[in-house]
Amino acid sequence: MDTYEINQERKAFEAENGSRSEYKKDLQNGGQWDFIIRAVCLGCGRTLGRYEINHNLAFCFTCRRILFPETVARTKSTGYHYPSPW
Repeated sequence: MDTYEINQERKAFEAENGSRSEYKKDLQNGGQWDFIIRAVCLGCGRTLGRYEINHNLAFCFTCRRILFPETVARTKSTGYHYPSPW
C-alpha cells in the first residue's frame, strides 16, 4: 500500500467512528467549494446552454428532441418548424 491509500483508509475509519478532525480541518481552511467549469449533456457531451442549466436539464435541445420528442415543442419562437419524425 502506498501513502495515499493508507491516508484514504485512515480518513474513512475516522469518519466511520465519528471523528470530525478532517471535517474541522476543512472548515478551518475556508471550506471553499470548487468552481463548476461547465455542465455537459449526458447524451452527446456538448456544453449545456443557459436554459438547460437554469431548468436543471441533463440533455441539450438536440438530444431532447431525439430522445424525448413529445417533450419538445415542434415550433420555436423564431417560427422555424421542425419536421415531424413520423
